[in-house]
Amino acid sequence: EGDVKIGDFGISKILALSGALAHTQCGTPLYMSPEMAKGQPYSRAADAWAVGCILFEMMSLTAPWVGQLCAGGHARDGVAGLMRLVRREKLDTGGLRGIYSDELCALLCALVTRDPARRPTLTSILSWPLLRPFQPTTAAPRPASARPLRPTALSAPGQALSARRQALVR
Repeated sequence: EGDVKIGDFGISKILALSGALAHTQCGTPLYMSPEMAKGQPYSRAADAWAVGCILFEMMSLTAPWVGQLCAGGHARDGVAGLMRLVRREKLDTGGLRGIYSDELCALLCALVTRDPARRPTLTSILSWPLLRPFQPTTAAPRPASARPLRPTALSAPGQALSARRQALVR
């Protein structure tokens, strides 16, 4: 369908719509929000931070914090050095400004804002001008090319692949 879907295959926690705060600390440390790195309760704003870290990695082709870890001498301290950096420093996005649009850089900076109360919600960023063209619409029908292939339309290699998938499922 052309959708991008991001999944968390680690330990996850569903937060109630009431805005409850979670206290567990798990997940990839490179994407951990400052409040999580400080051991503080966190909300869905931590998810916005993590999406910002993914966006940073897509834009820079480098995992977040890696450049700062090496430059600041924190790398020798391992995860403790990383956590110290996440707790105290701002993710360096300066090198991306000359490469990407101001709108994309503004989105990145908003998502990795240190104060969770100032981070946009993931729903709210859909209304940003940069993302507005990608909002789902219910009025437009799916183009014929986007419809799933029927098994009869599969080529011989496609049929072999389909048979292998079926064998794996059994």
